[in-house]
Amino acid sequence: MKSILTLTAFCLLMSIPSIAQNEEKAKTILDGISKEMASYKTIYIEFNSSIKSEGVNSSSAGKAWIKGSKYYYEDDNTNIWNDTEYLWNLELDEGVCYKSDADDEDGINPSKLLTIWENGFKYQYYDQGSTAKLHAIKLFPKEPKESKYHTLIVKINKAENKIHSMTVKTKDGISLYYTIEKMLSNIEITDSKFKFDKAKHPGIEIEEL
Repeated sequence: MKSILTLTAFCLLMSIPSIAQNEEKAKTILDGISKEMASYKTIYIEFNSSIKSEGVNSSSAGKAWIKGSKYYYEDDNTNIWNDTEYLWNLELDEGVCYKSDADDEDGINPSKLLTIWENGFKYQYYDQGSTAKLHAIKLFPKEPKESKYHTLIVKINKAENKIHSMTVKTKDGISLYYTIEKMLSNIEITDSKFKFDKAKHPGIEIEEL
């Protein structure tokens, strides 16, 4: 029994430097991405996404325009405007646009998703998920009981030092997958892009929440 305990303790001690090295490696990579993102005044992305949960398996293509904390998002089913004061969520199949305070947003905000690791997460370089072309980094909530997230995996293109894809797993069993197909920075985007314009959507009912 003593020999087993001694061996276990030795293995744990041997793993500590490796864990620390993986954390430092992940931090260096993510700090580089954060610095690059902070230098952009605006971002435009095109992506493919999918969602999987019990009884759900769907995919769609989408686009997002981002300017600071403001964004406009569209995919096959939804258009979302967020000007940091109000959030308009247009459900195309319902013909209804739901308006709420931006602070009450419950979904995934693309302006925050691209640097989600900056607040409330610890991270570790994920050797098994990395490839010759991609770094993989796992993110874990620092306060798991207070977070809706279980685990995130961010993959970084080594050659371009840009986000390639992201896996988001929530505690209620939902898995979201995003792959960025195109990213442009510092393009001209007017603030009107982030506000719902009723005149451009005749017949759409607005429901305030």
